[in-house]
Amino acid sequence: MKPIEVNDLKLLEILNRVPFFKKFSPSERASFLASAIQFLKCPAGRYIIRKGERETSFYIILAGEASVVAQKNLPPVGVLKPGYFIGEGAFINNNPRSASVVAETPMVLIRLDQESLLRFPSSIREKIKDQIIEGMANRIADMNAKYLSVDSR
Repeated sequence: MKPIEVNDLKLLEILNRVPFFKKFSPSERASFLASAIQFLKCPAGRYIIRKGERETSFYIILAGEASVVAQKNLPPVGVLKPGYFIGEGAFINNNPRSASVVAETPMVLIRLDQESLLRFPSSIREKIKDQIIEGMANRIADMNAKYLSVDSR
């Protein structure tokens, strides 16, 4: 993946459309541009995350789609679109990656690591954590609904 060279105005426009940032004020969104986090471009077919790796970055999808692959030679277990995030488990608890994520289309991502998270003011860190918790809770609810509907047949 390569760092992206896009002007701040275009990146801010992208952030304004991504659901992850819906609870951030315009000035808080702008602070992402002023921070040391990385905006990355990823070509289609490239692994963003590989199962078993110990890398702990957290990624927010700004553009493009990716597939979550739990096991090689099996269909993807999920499709991720702009606003979704990936890598939160390893980011939070330093465990190895539990699945692989492959770019299905060209993508634009934000990469956030623990060090860059600490550079944000506490109010922004709390909103980031809140968005991670909300997103994880939504994924659990979606999985429960999917598997409960299969069990009831």
